[in-house]
Amino acid sequence: MTLSGVDVEDDVLDFYFGDNVSPGGYLWVFPKGKDTANVGLGLAVEEAKKKSAIKYLHEFVEKKFPKAAMLTHIAGGVPCAKTCDEIVKENVILVGDAAHQVNPVSGGGIISGMIGGMIGGQVAAEAIQMDKISHLSEYDKRWHKRLGWRHDVFYNIKTAISYFDDKTLDNICDSALRLPEEKRTLGGIFRTALWNQPSMLIDVARVFVS
Repeated sequence: MTLSGVDVEDDVLDFYFGDNVSPGGYLWVFPKGKDTANVGLGLAVEEAKKKSAIKYLHEFVEKKFPKAAMLTHIAGGVPCAKTCDEIVKENVILVGDAAHQVNPVSGGGIISGMIGGMIGGQVAAEAIQMDKISHLSEYDKRWHKRLGWRHDVFYNIKTAISYFDDKTLDNICDSALRLPEEKRTLGGIFRTALWNQPSMLIDVARVFVS
């Protein structure tokens, strides 16, 4: 949703994690100008069956921005899964959400969907030039070589971290805060988390070898 009348910093993106905010996902507050922000969340479908995402979002807004005015409100589902087993069938190719090309960890799919569309368009053009519809199967191969293999890894990571409780997440954040700012990269935070939470390595490894 888009809110106005909120107190946010123009150059700061806020993320919230935890069972009381968005179990199995995260909540965000993205500034969109003076006193305006995009506020939303994503959570695991299993958790949404117990309590809706809309309810989590409204509870957060009522607590964090009680005087805000809601300008827009939208909702929908995002397939945070591995790429579909079949993204090509005869003369049809699937791209974006339809092909499950969303990043399983972040839930972001615009860039990966555009890349899938670019690859699909290139292969379709080649198939027309060759007058060979079977060439469309090349789309699946190129997608997996470009991003598909990475999404498989991200899915396994998402599965592993979905079991982390709030205490583990708090410990990871505390460890990250002790890092110098220039070392607070994704890799730096992950290495620090593994160092301070050795059990994470076992949890992640278990998912990858299962």
